Formats: sequence, C-alpha cells, structure tokens
Amino acid sequence: MEIKKEFLKGKKRYGAPKIKNRLEHRGVIIGINRVRRLMREEGLIPIVLKKYRYEFSNVSFRKNSSKTFKGKYSTYR
Repeated sequence: MEIKKEFLKGKKRYGAPKIKNRLEHRGVIIGINRVRRLMREEGLIPIVLKKYRYEFSNVSFRKNSSKTFKGKYSTYR
C-alpha cells in the first residue's frame, strides 16, 4: 500500500527506482525487483513524459541558403 501512496503522490509519474528511493528515505527497506513486481501486480504503470529534443541545424547553411538557391519552385498535386 505504501507503494501505491508514493505512486499517487508522484502524480503517477514515478517508476520503480524512484519509488524505491522514496521508501528507503522513509525507512522502508525494500528491493527494486520487489517494487517492480508489486507495481505490476497492482497495475501501476507510470506516465512516461518524453523530454524535449532540440533539433540542431547547420546555422551557416541557413544564413547562406537564400544566396545559394536561385531556382524557382512550386508545388504540384
């Protein structure tokens, strides 16, 4: 039950490693595999937020792109 409390306290974002650390901080000694198994049995699946991935581009190409491209283009369907 303490695993479920920590899971809900973390807004359903905490996985087994973080829940294990939080429980150990409170004085509960438990292994990571046990936390994983109990979470699986309870159906506690964390929400995975994808981190923003910055798209790198060639800055020098962007600066000179208007000078190098002199053709005309249009879209056809």
